Amino acid sequence: MPHVLGKIDQPHKLFERHRIAADPAEIFFSFSYRAHYLSKEMPLELFALCKFSRGAQGEPGYAAFITASEQQAQEISELCESSSFSEIVDSLALAVVRFSEALPLETVDIPKPWGKEIWYTGIEKRGVCKILGMPLPWLSAIYPGLFSAEPTKLPNLSSDDPILLKILAPSGEEVLGDLYFELHTEKIEVYVITHIDATAWPTGVAKMRYGFNQKKLAAFENREQFTTAYLAAVNEYKSVRDTIDQTLASRRAAEGFTQEDVLPTDIALAWQHQLPDTLTLKEKTLREKMEAFTGTREVVVGDVIEVERLTPHSLQHGIRAIEFQSPHYERFILSFAQKVLTQSHWDTQSAMTLARFDPITSKPMRTLDASEGTRVEIAADFDSFQVQRLTFAPGAVHSVQNTSYSLVIGLVGETVLQSKTVTPEQAFFLTPEIKTVALSNHSDRESKVLIALPKPTG
Repeated sequence: MPHVLGKIDQPHKLFERHRIAADPAEIFFSFSYRAHYLSKEMPLELFALCKFSRGAQGEPGYAAFITASEQQAQEISELCESSSFSEIVDSLALAVVRFSEALPLETVDIPKPWGKEIWYTGIEKRGVCKILGMPLPWLSAIYPGLFSAEPTKLPNLSSDDPILLKILAPSGEEVLGDLYFELHTEKIEVYVITHIDATAWPTGVAKMRYGFNQKKLAAFENREQFTTAYLAAVNEYKSVRDTIDQTLASRRAAEGFTQEDVLPTDIALAWQHQLPDTLTLKEKTLREKMEAFTGTREVVVGDVIEVERLTPHSLQHGIRAIEFQSPHYERFILSFAQKVLTQSHWDTQSAMTLARFDPITSKPMRTLDASEGTRVEIAADFDSFQVQRLTFAPGAVHSVQNTSYSLVIGLVGETVLQSKTVTPEQAFFLTPEIKTVALSNHSDRESKVLIALPKPTG
């Protein structure tokens, strides 16, 4: 029967103490939780039911259920008087996180002016991802080092945010589906192209904006002159953009939308088409003049794009991509062919003092030693994490060593992860308890997955 502890101050220390202890234990307790991602959130009382055990070979096993429901907590508390952890779980049909298993990540859709993002590991005010209905930060509040690259060095600390895994799903509408042209000073990103809209890009070859137009740059005597001309083009476009946005802002108010609402695609297009022809033509002309300064690169399904720091970039309409990025939330917006809803200004001038001007060439992917029938390629290798692409022939089996946590998402076909089947765009979180990530292909077709592995920064 679980030992009822009441309210405790440091749940991560309690969890860690039981992890280290060799004896099995079952406990139920509450603790005060303050969401670090919400600036003014009142503390929330959470209730945790945990089990610590040892397998036949002495391997540890940990399981937990966390809830904010006082009614559910009362039911658990009453059952603790006569029932074991397993009996309580069965009786109340609780979805329990077992840290030695591959855990399915639940997604959150984040609407954007250009389409939407699909988050797997996001922890923000805008949305918080979950595992089996439990928010990721609730789990890290009791499990120290759950999202750390060095969990063994954090015995008394709660965890950092995990690598951010999401899908970028732009609309297929030209211009409307184009993302911000932006750069980052800290955030690192890798895109894996999973789909190209055939209507938007009939040949299957799409283009994204990446860096600056090198021919245009060479036409100026120096970078300062190029920058001056580019800023002039941006400011000219921004003027007409502001005129359009002010017109649409009035329409929003009249139609009952707030200025922060993301408009449905059909409404956004209809309103654009109702603008005066002279204004629409002026916007198009000045946008093309501004965008002539930017570079492009071709992309096809399967391409892996490392976005270098300080490189202006913009995924374009109809290009769907899986994205891994470090959990930094900074950016400099150089331009956008729509109103930016998350800030009131562009950062073009300050961004141009930071931006890279030199051409960026794609790097060939390095391969690693792998089991027969498996190809392992390093899709991206950053200071804080590495992303590997694993390709499995039918019947192939391969293992990856996991020194902390890892994220796995399906690309092609079906791959078996531990005992779970990974299909395209389905993602799993593997905790530090899983030292060896076992992957295999039981089907008669090739399969592919991506796996992200954090790296110690010290």
